[in-house]
Amino acid sequence: MLLNLAANLLEHSQAMAAMTRDTLGGPINVTGAMEPGFAVEALRYFSGWTDKLSGETFPEEDVFFKLVRQEPLGVVSGIIPWNAPIGSACAKAAPALSTGNCFILQLSEKTPFADLAMGSLAKAVGFPPGVLQVLSGDGSTGAIIANHTGLRKVSFTGSTATGKEIQSLVEEKTKLVGDPDDPNSFVGPVVDESQFNRAMGFIKRGNSQGTVLVGGNRVHDKGCYVASTVFTDVAEDAEIIRQEILVQWL
Repeated sequence: MLLNLAANLLEHSQAMAAMTRDTLGGPINVTGAMEPGFAVEALRYFSGWTDKLSGETFPEEDVFFKLVRQEPLGVVSGIIPWNAPIGSACAKAAPALSTGNCFILQLSEKTPFADLAMGSLAKAVGFPPGVLQVLSGDGSTGAIIANHTGLRKVSFTGSTATGKEIQSLVEEKTKLVGDPDDPNSFVGPVVDESQFNRAMGFIKRGNSQGTVLVGGNRVHDKGCYVASTVFTDVAEDAEIIRQEILVQWL
């Protein structure tokens, strides 16, 4: 389907480039061939990854069957700037779509026409409703996207100031700790103090088995909360790899 969209985009590339020039005023040597060509190549390239991201199994050395699966996040979004609208849109949409996600594109209100046309081209080649959505709007629209708890990931390209605002909004919606009956709660406590002490012991010993990339500490003075912890440079036979630790651990 991505290849079909690439072919359709290539067929209409000059008309779409003209839409960009009408709003952006960019020179024809950039918007005439370079940017649509980049968009087409992005779609073609990432279409080749659709059958290459597979899971992994490990030898059954004990009674456990070990399987790693690659799963789509779900609904993700990309917020793009006014320059290079078609190229930016495809650079964000193609990898998300090729890995099985639904994608919402929030384009710039300054150069909207070419990306709106791309939405029609996607529909024409058979994209199911909702798989690729094109949304126009200004910064307030981007704030709604960044705040929406139904979106699993937001990719942004634009100014540093706006990027910091979006980062702050996204962080607020993803670092929720609260009622375990609330589906918006993502992190809970360790079951009791003995299990908490056991987990912290693993972390302490793990410092000699690998490198703590993030986390590895207690969260809050009260309660049995352990920060989500990521180790790197760990040997396959290390204790922190082979033992079940029962905290958020990678």
